[in-house]
Amino acid sequence: MTRKISGKNKPFRLIVCISYGLGNRPINYRDPLFDIFCNLAWLYAFDYAIQSDLMIEVDQEEPDDPKTLNVDLIQFRSTEYTRISSRDFRALIKSLFNRSVPIFQGVDIGFLKQRFMKRFPFPDDYNRPLVYPYIERFSGGKSKVCIIESSIYDLIISEGKPSSN
Repeated sequence: MTRKISGKNKPFRLIVCISYGLGNRPINYRDPLFDIFCNLAWLYAFDYAIQSDLMIEVDQEEPDDPKTLNVDLIQFRSTEYTRISSRDFRALIKSLFNRSVPIFQGVDIGFLKQRFMKRFPFPDDYNRPLVYPYIERFSGGKSKVCIIESSIYDLIISEGKPSSN
């Protein structure tokens, strides 16, 4: 288990919104992006939930012209073990996905404004990172401990290599 950090941060929730520009296929970006965000949740001890292919309305300059976007939302909720403040976590994500990263050009990664948080409550189905490679998956009021698929694959590959002994 994760060690509790002294000097608690104020509990917070953060919703990262990923939208894919015209001509970009989400399937080309989802796996690497979701892996990065899951690893951040692990590193900093957040509960997290991923919601894909949501249609949301975005405020436009012209009030008569609402725009609907297909987005992915990654919700983070701090826990008693979270090791970073809301401000620092936002800054970290902004630095990781600034416009100079060529692999993610055409993908917008931002944060849902506080005023919209009530429209997207933290889901009942979410993940809580434990000691790597385990996560606790909460669904329908029940929880179970799991190993992530990519971790199982890594274990199988490492077991298949000849021993150096």
